[in-house]
Amino acid sequence: MSTTIPTTSVAAPEHLRSDRALEVRARGLAAQTARWEPLVRFAEPRVCVRVDGGPDVEAWLLMWTPGQGTGLHDHGGSSGCFTVLRGSIWEATVDAEGMLTERRYEVGEVRSFAEDVIHDVRNEGSAGAVTLHLYRPELAAMTHYAHDGGVLSQTVTRRAGRDW
Repeated sequence: MSTTIPTTSVAAPEHLRSDRALEVRARGLAAQTARWEPLVRFAEPRVCVRVDGGPDVEAWLLMWTPGQGTGLHDHGGSSGCFTVLRGSIWEATVDAEGMLTERRYEVGEVRSFAEDVIHDVRNEGSAGAVTLHLYRPELAAMTHYAHDGGVLSQTVTRRAGRDW
């Protein structure tokens, strides 16, 4: 898929260009409903389908039944973004002091995140939700965490090609 990224006369810092490029790609894939809509299905455990990618960027379609969530996790050094295609999604992020901050995302919103983010994404609604997630570079590992009194502790690391 070819995407045109708008340019301006003043170059943005590299990390901002990267986030914008992922966001543009996410919006482009989201607009291709005929490509992802036939893949939507809800089940236990949560359904995840890789819909695009290569070694530099990959895209995953995630389907969420009410109550499903990821638990706190990182992305093994990959940055990324997600957009909501159907329903709404809650995200809890951990700040430098170990405090959780929550935000709800609605259809069409895009959330970019840096390679060091630790967050929990979940469906707290009463109906299924669908999101599209892009990662740069493609995911190699994800570490999950417990959060107790503002203290994070690693619980398990899952590796691409072995655990998913």
